[in-house]
Amino acid sequence: MEIAVQTPLPEEPAEPELAEMTYSVETGDTLGAIAVKFSITVAEILEANEIPNPDALEVGQVLIIRRPFVALSTHTALPPAEIAPEVEPTGASPTNTPEPLTGESRVLIDSIIGVGDLSSERVFLKRVGPGEISLTGWTLVADNGETFTFPQLTLFENGAVFIHTREGQTTAVALYWELDQPVWGSGDTVVLIDDQGDVHTSYQIP
Repeated sequence: MEIAVQTPLPEEPAEPELAEMTYSVETGDTLGAIAVKFSITVAEILEANEIPNPDALEVGQVLIIRRPFVALSTHTALPPAEIAPEVEPTGASPTNTPEPLTGESRVLIDSIIGVGDLSSERVFLKRVGPGEISLTGWTLVADNGETFTFPQLTLFENGAVFIHTREGQTTAVALYWELDQPVWGSGDTVVLIDDQGDVHTSYQIP
């Protein structure tokens, strides 16, 4: 007597969670080049932005980029390649904070992007060293006294987060200060203070 063995059907793969970020079109950009830069497809860019004419990109045009992410809303654990395309070099390095020694866990202020422009102004923090660091209760302080207090947030190794000056919807890689005007200016010093009230790092805007 033969016994029928039922083979279970393979489970449908779960839809990946998507992290949303923005990218400003630069001179010489094409949709194909941008897609390669973020490891997505042209079709995904078109779908996210409802672009009627893919051959008519304008310099400064802001595109929505949606990428799968590993972390949930309380932390980020993105590889460096995840955030590198959006970072614009500023020609300066953090002040008063030397590069961490091997094995030391720190959060660095990597750059300030879009200084003076409310729509694009943001601070880029990146995590270096092993382990994890909770930023809950930490603050960013501007020269004019404006203070941003971090919500519940943990950065894991290679994690990163943007703090936008404007209003917006918080995601795994972006927080919003919800101010109605730019907060940063050339020559300003950005200070990151931990939950004990100690200066963790600082950065002078060129």
